[in-house]
Amino acid sequence: MKTFNKYIFNNRYFSTFILLIMLITPVGALLTGCSTDDKVVLTTGFGNEEIMRIGDLDCSTQEALLYLSDTKKEYAKLYGADIWSVSINGVYVKDNIKTMVLNQIIKTKVMNLMAADMGIALDEDSIKGAKVLARDYYEALSDADKAKLGNITQEKLEEIYQEKILAGLLYQELTNDINQEISDDEARTIVLKQIYVSYGQNDTDKVDARTKCEEAVAQFGEGVPFEKLIGQYSEKEEESLYYQKGDLPESMEISAFNLGQGEISDIIEGNDGYYILYCVNPNDLSVTESTKAEIIENRKREAFDEKYEAFNKTVSYYINMELWDSIDYEIN
Repeated sequence: MKTFNKYIFNNRYFSTFILLIMLITPVGALLTGCSTDDKVVLTTGFGNEEIMRIGDLDCSTQEALLYLSDTKKEYAKLYGADIWSVSINGVYVKDNIKTMVLNQIIKTKVMNLMAADMGIALDEDSIKGAKVLARDYYEALSDADKAKLGNITQEKLEEIYQEKILAGLLYQELTNDINQEISDDEARTIVLKQIYVSYGQNDTDKVDARTKCEEAVAQFGEGVPFEKLIGQYSEKEEESLYYQKGDLPESMEISAFNLGQGEISDIIEGNDGYYILYCVNPNDLSVTESTKAEIIENRKREAFDEKYEAFNKTVSYYINMELWDSIDYEIN
């Protein structure tokens, strides 16, 4: 079996791993109950505390409560404690988060099955690291905390941490060979401002909108500052817009990325209006390195997703939705 001994352990591993799984789980893949292709099989015959079975792995209510608790804490740190009760278009964020957590658990289990299939296993250092993380986590829990987590044990925490670590190692293994060479042009971020003038459904409205844009272009040629023209002509607020290649429609991107500092584009026709682009900065070097890192991570996620989805098609899920729905996710 292939083993690894260079994994870096720290006491924030569990929450960090949750965010990793969130990143590599497409939103469109979230479960809504029962999938149309029978990928998720809802069945009976589970143990009293068994929420799901995937291959030879299962998930208990204790594990689910741990995921839910830690995810809630992470969201509270990022968006404030009130995020749990926010409703968007009639849907509570807490309900979407609970669905997302179910997917996190499923993905972790499938990644562990995939690791086993590839012969990837934890070495002694990784197992010891999981023990340390589990011990530290367990000792930090009060009796009330343990009760809220279904009287979770240190041994259960060790199992959970081992699964998280193994899934992380799988991700590393499947993305190690990704090309990390990014050219400055590929990572280039431009900063624009714009004038936008909408048009209606008839030809007259369209002509009037273009006439306004032509007036703005003419005044810019006469030396009128673009910021002043935005206030005079644009139907959108003045703001600096940051774009990388691939962010804009092709018709806009070609024009935008060929502008020099202080130059404006020709009048560009969009779906419902005309645009004039003004180049504030043709290459914002302050974000180049972070952009390169983002491009590399996107490449890794794409490579991982392709391999993961191929394996995922071979796996069946058995989920006790009645028990899952009954879990109290209003965890403090």
